[in-house]
Amino acid sequence: MNKKKSFKFIMYIITFFLLVYVIKNTNFILVLNSIQKIPLSLLIVTLSLQILTESLLSYQWYRIALKMSLSGSYVDHFASNCVESFFDAISPGAKIGGEVMRIFFLKDELGYTNQDAISLLTIQKAFSVSSFLILSIISIISIFLNFTIIDSFISRIFIIIFAIFLLYVVLYFLLNSENIYQKLNSKNNKNKILSSLERWLSNFNNHILKFKTDFKELLIQVLISFGIWLIYPIKLFLLVSYFQDVNFFYLLAIVFISYFLGNIPILPGGLVAFEGSMTVLLMSMFQITYETSFAISLIFRFVTYWFVILLSMKGVFLWKHKKYVSQN
Repeated sequence: MNKKKSFKFIMYIITFFLLVYVIKNTNFILVLNSIQKIPLSLLIVTLSLQILTESLLSYQWYRIALKMSLSGSYVDHFASNCVESFFDAISPGAKIGGEVMRIFFLKDELGYTNQDAISLLTIQKAFSVSSFLILSIISIISIFLNFTIIDSFISRIFIIIFAIFLLYVVLYFLLNSENIYQKLNSKNNKNKILSSLERWLSNFNNHILKFKTDFKELLIQVLISFGIWLIYPIKLFLLVSYFQDVNFFYLLAIVFISYFLGNIPILPGGLVAFEGSMTVLLMSMFQITYETSFAISLIFRFVTYWFVILLSMKGVFLWKHKKYVSQN
């Protein structure tokens, strides 16, 4: 048994015992009572925000493809997003299965070449990952800021300034990646890390070239990515705020930390790791009871995971039906 299989086996064992522990020590009556306290109107709002997330994501893919002079309507890219979301949800941990299936969809259904599909994927992920990392760093900074010692207004101003600085760094990199590549390329005796970085930059520059000449479009893409990621903590903020007042920046940290832990490749979609980490963080940061924290994490998970699976299946079915009708 190799190291990778051994690690997975150990993680499965740990997950199994954690599940047994949770089931044995959880008062599911209290969890159900907490779920029942949340009004239907609030659930509808969070579901609507999730639909907005999927719509914005599809619009981003469509807009990038349009800039690259690639085919496909908004509806086509909404369908491709549904395909990726569905396979992301059912594949364990790291989001690879969905990306591969999107490439197949773009090639088979929209007639993309393999290079075009990968280029589109690379550019979108560059915008998305950059925004995610910035928000993750901001959320971690917010945890270390002691709001009882430092005036909250000063703390928030600091976070805003820091966010603007990070945004500037990302935009600078996107606009000057060719210069960075040339400087790196001119160096002699590069180690493996620098050589890998050089190859990545060469590939990245080929993809991002069209966006460098259009700063407005570049800025729009970055803002869309931020908007998509920020909707997640907004949903959690609405749910937790129903029970007590909370700090939004702390919730930002909870969402992104849970997302990181949910990407551990154990069960499909990061099940158990995501709910468990969110429950523990809600308890420790806001002193919310275990049952209420667990209930919130279950509802949040339903909105961002199970509902997405249902929405994705519905989206692909409607797209296939529309395509069938148009051909007959």
